[in-house]
This record gives sequence, structure tokens and C-alpha cells, in this order.
Amino acid sequence: MKSNTRSLLIMVCATMLFLSCKDEEVINPAAPSGKEDVSASLEVAYPEQRGIVKKGFYLGNEVTYEEINGDYILEGDMILNKKFLTENLDDLILDSNETAHSFGVRSVGLTGGRWPNNTVYYSIASNLPNQYRVTDAIAHWETNTNLKFVQRTNQQNYVYFRPVNQGCSADLGMKGGMQYVNLEINCSTGTVIHEIGHTVGLFHEQSRSDRDSYLRINWDYIQEGMAFNFYTYQEQHLSGADYTSALDYNSIMLYGSYAFSKYGQGYPTITKLDGSTYQSNREYLSQGDIAGLNVMYPGDNGGGDQYVNGNYYTLYGLRVYRHDDKWWYWVQAENKWKEVEYVNGAWRYVDQGDNGGGNQYQNGTNYTIHGVTVFRDQDRWWYLTNINGANTYISIDDVNGKWVWNVNGNIYKHNTYYNVDGWQVLRYNGKWWRLYYGSWNEVDYVNGKWEYV
Repeated sequence: MKSNTRSLLIMVCATMLFLSCKDEEVINPAAPSGKEDVSASLEVAYPEQRGIVKKGFYLGNEVTYEEINGDYILEGDMILNKKFLTENLDDLILDSNETAHSFGVRSVGLTGGRWPNNTVYYSIASNLPNQYRVTDAIAHWETNTNLKFVQRTNQQNYVYFRPVNQGCSADLGMKGGMQYVNLEINCSTGTVIHEIGHTVGLFHEQSRSDRDSYLRINWDYIQEGMAFNFYTYQEQHLSGADYTSALDYNSIMLYGSYAFSKYGQGYPTITKLDGSTYQSNREYLSQGDIAGLNVMYPGDNGGGDQYVNGNYYTLYGLRVYRHDDKWWYWVQAENKWKEVEYVNGAWRYVDQGDNGGGNQYQNGTNYTIHGVTVFRDQDRWWYLTNINGANTYISIDDVNGKWVWNVNGNIYKHNTYYNVDGWQVLRYNGKWWRLYYGSWNEVDYVNGKWEYV
């Protein structure tokens, strides 16, 4: 698979700030020599409808969105989950003795938009017309990326492809629970490929930070009130990243030249720097799309997030600071830093108490910490996995924000094979090894899955 360095944006957490339009000269583009994309290649949730533009905090970051028929819409076809919108950032953090259900608005349980283990569970509505649009799109994603799509049985987090009367749209990133890809009869297979891009956490290509080095935005041609859809993710204060080195004109995530055009033919909202329009792609993932997705969802050797002390991060809706391998939040009203941690789908303050202790975890209770469901018993942490065909609790330790298998004593015999969570591994000299393409590789069981060391 080629690794052309082109552009993709990943969703860590969605934010958009409503800014005034740029004072920029608008060039009347000359008629291009190629075919103009007058149809705009613009997926929208509600064609020909305009809603009320609002501002709030989505996942802890200021965002400007459009409310239409009770849905919160970003950039035309990305649907924001209502329960993740707040009016005050402090509402995201629970006191140490509060439960997540005490304040519904505070129960922010996102996973940063990524689907764990590169796996998207899905279901297709039985009354969806032309279901090949979905199955063909899924086949295209599986052929060209490291993602796999598995039909849902009883999984809690999954995508539901359903018919709607108008529009093509999708929830943005993995939200937890059931989420939607909405398809009217005219949404093509290519459009479904595009909407799956949003489902796995992609924004539109023209939102990348270096967009102005490749594209010109004709602000005067944009429909009234829709200019915020054209800001870069930096202008939107979005915690995103460019995972390839240049904007990809062939990206399936790129707006067409006439997206949100006020006047139509001859008045493009987006052109190349020379004023020419371009034919947008709604057929396949480009090589640039694939290269960026391979960074976002790597293969067997892919690791997790590495958090460095002394840096700020926006995680699960909150801007936090990493110090001494702990998370800290600046409480403006108290003018001081307070330690916080993410437990059971919500940020909460760490209760220092009289003795400066942390949260008190109850034995016999499941918790979700670092995105993994763990069990507290005997004042230790345990993880339920499968060893040699039997469900088995293993002892784990929290090491720098990752759950690592703590193999005590000589429970597992030297030079002996075990089948753990679908992998056949060898216990040798106190370590785990896997035979891969004729070579032995050391592996560790981290966050409920095997990783190569």
C-alpha cells in the first residue's frame, strides 16, 4: 500500500469557534478548462434547510454549530451528540463523591473518537433501500485500511445505517452506544464511504491547518451564516492534527468547489490558488486518505497515546495538564490547580482528604478507567480475559496510563504455550513471546490486547 504523504484530519475532540470572516480579496475565477463541480459534492443532513446558529462547549471546547429540527449540525453533515454539549466547562467534572448519573450533562464518555481495536460494529436497518451501498462501502474500507467492520450481535457501541427522508449525514467519531449514518435514497456508495469517514473520526479535508497554502476561500460567495463551516481546525480551536504533509485535492473528505455557494454556477466558494475549480472525488478513498488513516488506525504494531509530562491535552472534553504522571485542571473560580482523573465515563476531582489520599475504590466493583473496564478486588485491579478457553481474571497494574498484565510468581510455566485472548503465546524466561512469520517476537498484554514490544 503506498504511503503518499497527503492530508487527513483526525478527531480527538470536536471544537469550533465562531470567528468573524477574514478581510480577504475575493477573486472572480476565470472559467476553468476542466469540468466544474457545480453539484458541490456536498453532503448535508437537511438539504435546502437552514437552522439557528448557536455557540456552546462541545466536549469541553467552544463550538459553533447549527440547530435544525432538534439536531446539532457541524459542517453540513456531521451530527453532534446533544449530551456532550455544555454551557460551562466546570460542568464536565464531578466531585469525588458524585456519581455520573447525578448530572446528565457531566457524563461525558467519549473515547476520543477512535474505535478500539480498529473494529467498527454495525447494523443495517431492514428497510434501508439499496443496501449494497453500505456493504460495498464497507468492503472498500476493509480492503484499503486497517479497519474491520463486524455485524453487531450484542455490542453496546455500534453504527446503525438507517433510511431518512432527506440528506446524508453521520455522527462524528465513536460516541458510545448506538449512533447513526443517515441515508436518503440518493446517497451513493461514495457518499457512504465519505460518511463512514466521519464515523471513524475524520473532519473535512479543507479544515486542515495549512489549507490556505493550497485553496482560496471566496468568503463573499458563501451563503449567509454558513462561513463558520469553512474555518480551519486551528481557527476553530480544534484539537486536531495533519497526519500527512500536503492537502489532498483527491480526498473523498474534501468539499466540492461550490459547497454552500450563494450564487451557484460561476461563483465557487473554494478554488485552487490560481482561481480554478476542481472535480471532487466521491468514489473512493484516495492514496492520501489511506496514508493518513494508516497513521490514525495503525496495524498490529500500532500503539496508544503517549502522554508527556509538561504538556496540555484535551481529553474526553476537558483541557488538562500532565504533571507527575497525573492529570490537573485549572479551576478559574478557585485560582488553583486541582488533580482530576477519568473514571467510569466522567472526569472527577481526586479527593485529597485530610491525608492527601486519592479516590477510594470499592472492592467488588467494576470501573472504566483509561477506556478499559477493570474490576477492583482485594485492593487490586483485575481484568477479565480468556486463557485456554476459560474466562479468567488476571492481575493488572496502572503503568503511565496503561493497564499492564502483572504476572505474579510462577503461575505460568516456563517454555509453555498458552492461548490468551485469541493469540497463542509462549512463556519463556519470564516474558511472553509470539511466533510471527518465522521469528519470535516479545509481546505484552496491555489495555486488554496484545502489543509487540
